[in-house]
Amino acid sequence: MSEQFEKRLEWYLVANVISEQPFGEKHEIQYGTKYFSPNTKVYCSAAIWGDGYEKIVVAGRHRGSSKLVQMVIHEKRLTNWRAQYVYLPEIKGSFYMRSWKSKEQVEGFAKSIYQWREAKNASKKGFEKFHPNEVLTYALILNRFADVQQAIEREADVNYLSHDGLTPLTLALSRSWYSLSTSTQFLLEKGADVKTISYQFIENVTQNPSLYPKPIFRLVEQAIDQLFPHSQRFDL
Repeated sequence: MSEQFEKRLEWYLVANVISEQPFGEKHEIQYGTKYFSPNTKVYCSAAIWGDGYEKIVVAGRHRGSSKLVQMVIHEKRLTNWRAQYVYLPEIKGSFYMRSWKSKEQVEGFAKSIYQWREAKNASKKGFEKFHPNEVLTYALILNRFADVQQAIEREADVNYLSHDGLTPLTLALSRSWYSLSTSTQFLLEKGADVKTISYQFIENVTQNPSLYPKPIFRLVEQAIDQLFPHSQRFDL
């Protein structure tokens, strides 16, 4: 493998176009999309707009052609999200394919998409059908503070560890883009323990301190102090 080619290999979030989906007011079945055949593999740009990653710039092979094209597609038309190390040639188009920073970032984003969909489905069914601990997790994923409050009122455990390793405080912090979110502050007031912040989140903050606001960094420092007393401290 040439050095030049190797430099252009990158981690991308990859997905497949859904086989079929109801479309339009009459809910007619559409196979794939107007531009992509069912199951077409697409390479997804990192987030460009602040829309919760609903509309995504992707590159994929156009229907009936071997040519790679750029399109904007809604996330609900994609499935089978995963990380893949690929070479993506330069594609002419109206949009910029923003690179991902690492395999871990891509895998984390793919996981968050599945979590978001699970939470949305639970919301459609009605949160009252779920255990308060599950509701608290879903409400934090969807960033819905009123539902967070209601879950706590139903005696949800603010230090609950979900089946996939999520904790309320970690979820709240991961959605605190500029400062401590209302949900984060509320959980702390209700007794959330900083020691429940996940090791992965602590590692992300300590390795990329410039990406996080100071209140989050200070909270993570508190977690490190409690999790790893000075005599046990080591480099994360």
